[in-house]
Amino acid sequence: VFVTARSAFVIDGAGKITGIRHVWAFDEAYSAFAVTGMKTGKDGKVERAALDDLAKINVESLNEFKFFTTLKQGRKELEFTDPAPGFFLEHDGKALTLNFLLPLKSAVPADKTISLKVDDETIFVAFEFAADNPVTVEGQSSCVVDLQKPKKNLNTSEMTKLSEDFFSNLKTGFSNDYATIAHLSCK
Repeated sequence: VFVTARSAFVIDGAGKITGIRHVWAFDEAYSAFAVTGMKTGKDGKVERAALDDLAKINVESLNEFKFFTTLKQGRKELEFTDPAPGFFLEHDGKALTLNFLLPLKSAVPADKTISLKVDDETIFVAFEFAADNPVTVEGQSSCVVDLQKPKKNLNTSEMTKLSEDFFSNLKTGFSNDYATIAHLSCK
């Protein structure tokens, strides 16, 4: 599964990070499979209301994988709660896009070193930040995001050459070389 991600640091009026807002666009092949059998309109789109059950299943199943989201303050990994109500899927006729807010268990000041990684350690789900507006900030104009590009690229042609044994023996942290990390700094 290939996902193009857009994420936002959500900061409250007190200058604390309260969560991460995600907008994940799934690849067309996965999307076509996921909406198989659903009624589409003349424009080829599945109505948003018809996707509510699928959105719920997606969000509930992501919990097992910690929502593929790691947020750190320095070296300390921050904990999230379940996604806020109001998550939804939308379909543009080709691809599904999942929208959800992932609240922190405890808000943290945005004045420390904060880093965000959206990634699947198993690389079963391949995340890539969007080319335009990949990671933004909601609620604070004095904050900027710097993207640290991956050290290595693992493209589709290389992935097809990898054996099942390779994927079965992945070590924790393997994907760090292939993930983009967003660093937040605020004044």
